[in-house]
Amino acid sequence: MPQRGKYLAIYNFGLHVGPYDSPAVEGFRLREAANFEAAARGHGFIGRSGYDGEAGPACWGKQVFPRFIQGSGFATAPSSLSLWADIESLMAFTYGGVHSDALKHARRWNVKPRWPALVLWWVDADVIPEWMGSSGWRGLTTRDRARPPFHSSSPMLLTVIPRRSIAAG
Repeated sequence: MPQRGKYLAIYNFGLHVGPYDSPAVEGFRLREAANFEAAARGHGFIGRSGYDGEAGPACWGKQVFPRFIQGSGFATAPSSLSLWADIESLMAFTYGGVHSDALKHARRWNVKPRWPALVLWWVDADVIPEWMGSSGWRGLTTRDRARPPFHSSSPMLLTVIPRRSIAAG
C-alpha cells in the first residue's frame, strides 16, 4: 500500500560466480538491459541510480559495497538502488515478466548469499537515497533485538537510513 508522501527504496546486492564478462554469468549479462527497461516501464517505478562512468541514469552518490564483497576477489558486484511507489509495485516487477525469468536462473550466476539479499526502507518523496556502505548492512546481519525483521507483510518495520535531497543532486 502506498505511504503518503513516501517512496519505497530498495538496495540489492549479490556476488557473481565469475567475472561479469565470463561465460558463467552470460545469462545475467544478456538479461540486464531488459530488466532495467522492464523496471522503467513498470507500474509504480519512480527511478533508479545509474553507475558512475556508465551510460544511463545519474549515479546517486558514490557506489560502495557491503563488507560481504571482501575476500570475494571482486572490486565491484551486481547491485541496484531504486525507488518505487509502493511494495506491491515492486513485488509485481520482481516476481513477474523478464525479472521473474532471471530469478529462476540466478543460482547459476550468483554465489549463494550468506547475507540479506536486499534492504528496503521508506524515503520522503522529495529525496533520493544514496548508495549504502557496509555499515548499512551491519544491523541486518547481527543479532540486534531492537530492530524487528522486515518482511513484505509488515512494511512499516522499515528503517530509514541517511539520504540526500533531490535538490542537492
